[in-house]
Amino acid sequence: MNSLFVGYVLVGVVCAYSTVLVAVNLHALWGARVMRWWNERRLASVLSGARAAAFLVPVLLMAGGTAGHFVFVVPGADGALAKLIMSESLTPDDDVDVTIIGTAKLVARDDAGRERALVLDGAKAKTEHAYAVDLGGAQTRVVYGMAEVGVTKRGEGKAFLLTYYPKAIVGDGLDEKALVGEKTPVEIVPVGKAGALRFKLLVGGKAVPAGVELTVIPPDGKEKKVTTEADGATAAFDQIGRYGIWARSFAAETGERDGKKYEQVRRYATLVVDIGARGKK
Repeated sequence: MNSLFVGYVLVGVVCAYSTVLVAVNLHALWGARVMRWWNERRLASVLSGARAAAFLVPVLLMAGGTAGHFVFVVPGADGALAKLIMSESLTPDDDVDVTIIGTAKLVARDDAGRERALVLDGAKAKTEHAYAVDLGGAQTRVVYGMAEVGVTKRGEGKAFLLTYYPKAIVGDGLDEKALVGEKTPVEIVPVGKAGALRFKLLVGGKAVPAGVELTVIPPDGKEKKVTTEADGATAAFDQIGRYGIWARSFAAETGERDGKKYEQVRRYATLVVDIGARGKK
């Protein structure tokens, strides 16, 4: 009985030893190949992710509302110069290649209703992430225009044409002459007075109904989402200083740009206006 037990033990030891030898030899023969295959798979995954990111960044920017970047005309302190930017705030975004809006067209309108096209100075656009714009003076006027980004789509959704309609009021922010009117399909208009400032969104020259969302960046920089009330205007803001506002308007319109067809047009209106400190008191 003891001899039989010892025999089983010896057989077990031999089998275990053989298994170890096989494992060692397999590792020597195939280990490097397996590790190389694994590393190649990991590298391919990383490169694939990088390529996807490189593709998605401009697409997200073009999607506007998703990325949170909008086109603003931001006047300088003296009202003679301005910057055209694409940002989440009223300051240039260092992560945005502003040349995506390099074909924007801006117009300045003076008190007499005279209009002239403005020139975008892109000499420092790459480094300052903004286009410089010479407004040609400091009298009360409105600057407005259009920046068409192009046709894009998100996921399996419909392809859409993305267009921004920036506007800035230089001087009296509540001057009725600052209304652009029929020359722009979407427009944000400040109404009320300093200390009780409200905003209206006009689509096709008409105020939108109650419940439409606008996003307001008040002078303290704390972004706030508000909705229009029964008269088409938002609730009142009491801060004095510079405001930035944006709102969107989507329409089921078909067409084609640069060989790409779209089934929807997404229009974003923006406004930069000074109230009280630089505007009407």
